[in-house]
Amino acid sequence: MKNHLETCFILTQFNVYSNSKVNFNLLSNYFGDAANLACGRMIKSPETEHDKAVIEWLLKRLETVRPAAGEREKAMSAYENYSRRILNNIGKDVFVGAITIFDDNYPAILREIPAPPLVIYAAGAGYDRNADSLAVVGTRKPSTYALGQCKKFCGELSELKINIVSGLAAGIDSCAHKAALDGDNTTFAVLGSGFDIIFPPSNLSLYENIIKNGAVISEYLPGSAPAKYTFIFRNRIISGLSKGVLVAAAGEKSGALITAKYASEQNREVFSLCGDMTRGDFGGCHNIIKNHNAKLVTNIADILDEVDFKAASKILKKNKKIADLSALNADENLVYKVINSLEKKFEGGQAPIDNIFEEINGRLDNSAVLVILSKLEIEGFINTFFGKRYETVK
Repeated sequence: MKNHLETCFILTQFNVYSNSKVNFNLLSNYFGDAANLACGRMIKSPETEHDKAVIEWLLKRLETVRPAAGEREKAMSAYENYSRRILNNIGKDVFVGAITIFDDNYPAILREIPAPPLVIYAAGAGYDRNADSLAVVGTRKPSTYALGQCKKFCGELSELKINIVSGLAAGIDSCAHKAALDGDNTTFAVLGSGFDIIFPPSNLSLYENIIKNGAVISEYLPGSAPAKYTFIFRNRIISGLSKGVLVAAAGEKSGALITAKYASEQNREVFSLCGDMTRGDFGGCHNIIKNHNAKLVTNIADILDEVDFKAASKILKKNKKIADLSALNADENLVYKVINSLEKKFEGGQAPIDNIFEEINGRLDNSAVLVILSKLEIEGFINTFFGKRYETVK
């Protein structure tokens, strides 16, 4: 574990966000794993001039960023103390880890972006590398109206189990996290400090709730204090972890617009709410909509039309089926329910026609049952298989 952490500390110091030509495929192709990259050991020679230039930049940077022994010890101590505190205060079910870009537990979606973080430090009972996420960002000084809209949209997104990603800042970020938690949903906070440093300190309670129900994530060494530039660069991770970014409220110089810009560069969808033109906390929103840098959102359907969230699709499909079932008449509903109950008793989950007739037990003529089966298949309620076997559409 100690060797792994030391490797992570070295890679953390790379700060590759300053070179957008660095990508996971290149790192994997020429270095293979984290240990090789940390010590500059290549597994093969560059194949193109482009790759050669990027690798030369990486190796040169490695010479200057290797943390001193004292710095490594400080980071190691901060990491171990934090891990111990989290496990003791919150419980053993909370994940705490340093994850390199080569590790299986690194978010696949984050690997796709230019200059991805070589290491992330994550802590939380809800950390999931495959989380289906939408970023929600905005101003630190929102109006009551903006907060209300943020809460409304994040609440509806949470009902569909779409993970909310934001930055733990005051204002819209905090509102987005709280709305997710209130909706019994997960939320990720991407920090501009070490993952053990809470900023702003007033968000201590929110931070702890996120740890219990989601995760905090950082690319900075444990114990690192926040700085202006760290907040700027962490924004690329907020968008990078997400399938899209919703700008809930933003002034013309809001940092949320930086996140939106990163999202565009990462081929993520960008969405924006709008508000009263006289409100200062929506000037940036209006500009990115006007300049076609964001899609106007008036309801969450505007987001779901553009982005496929797997969990949300299942919930919506289930809700639609419930609504559709309410439109069936009594006889149709009877046949549907009989199939649904029988399919659980047969291998492959398919109910034979003879058993359907038997279960209906004369309440309908067999000919009427066959007509209803045809209708249910045409309207998408059931599937039909060889040998007149049926199952309900899940």
